[in-house]
Amino acid sequence: SGEQTAVYQLPLSQRSIGVSYDPESDRIFTAGMGSDNVLILDAASGEVLHEVMVGAEPLNVAFDPQSGLAYVALRGAGTVVALTPDGEIAGNMAVGSFANHLTPAPEGGVLVVNKSKGAEDPTGDHITRITPEG
Repeated sequence: SGEQTAVYQLPLSQRSIGVSYDPESDRIFTAGMGSDNVLILDAASGEVLHEVMVGAEPLNVAFDPQSGLAYVALRGAGTVVALTPDGEIAGNMAVGSFANHLTPAPEGGVLVVNKSKGAEDPTGDHITRITPEG
């Protein structure tokens, strides 16, 4: 068990659902599924540093410490957006229908799972590995 040490309000986010943390910059990334944005907060103060409009229905965020990027699964768009800790979009990649959850890959980048729209959806129910260039 532990103790609650801070609560941060997310005034620009609707239906906040995903969260990730960058220990290098001490920033928190949150996905606002209802507001189509990612908020980047200072982890020490909770201050919103950046609001990034990323696309339809961001569902989950995973930070990759090797690339220094936060990857955002956009369920409504079927894409994954890569963000810098300063709120700049570094990339956008199609991954198929209903991009759902992602996790950092051990070699860098992320693994993304998506759901199908039904039995006849060739772009659903698979895992995509995204590796940053460089």
